[in-house]
Amino acid sequence: MQIEIGIVLAIIGCFVGVSGFMAGERRQSKIDGEWKGAINTKLEALPSIQKDLHSIRAELVAIVEDSKRETVAALSLIRDEVGEISVRVTKAEIDLENVHKRLDGLDRRRQ
Repeated sequence: MQIEIGIVLAIIGCFVGVSGFMAGERRQSKIDGEWKGAINTKLEALPSIQKDLHSIRAELVAIVEDSKRETVAALSLIRDEVGEISVRVTKAEIDLENVHKRLDGLDRRRQ
């Protein structure tokens, strides 16, 4: 009879161990499912993020191109203004030279 009680206890222990193992597996399976769901959600968001990045890059390229065009236009205006000032300075130098010649002529007449 003692052997039969030992066998019964061993069988009950096996059932308890197997049921505990299965409960742990179910718990782990649930955790794994939640983790996979979170990862899938994040992966589904990647195309949207990629699309947003492409649109931001396109906007930045457009801004840089506009900035380049504005800079070239501003430099062209500055170059034209410097050219006009150069012409005016040259004319002023010529006029100043003529004034000096006249003054030198007047000084010679006075002497």
